[in-house]
Amino acid sequence: MINQAQTAQNIDDNGLIKKIMIIQLLFWLGIIFLAVRFIRSYLDRQNTSGKPEDHAMTILRERYAKGEIDLEEYNTRKSELGR
Repeated sequence: MINQAQTAQNIDDNGLIKKIMIIQLLFWLGIIFLAVRFIRSYLDRQNTSGKPEDHAMTILRERYAKGEIDLEEYNTRKSELGR
């Protein structure tokens, strides 16, 4: 019994238990960080995919509002984007 207590104390005196706990904490924090980044990246791709026409229409509306294109060109390009 004394031998086990002395062994545990020797390990703790060297700081091994504390080092192991810190390494475990850093490991799990890293796993959580990577999981959050992966999920955010996946959701960002989901939100932007499948909507290139919306982005193009937004640009087209902005150009028409700024007066860069006239109504005829706006309608022509709008019908092209609708295909």
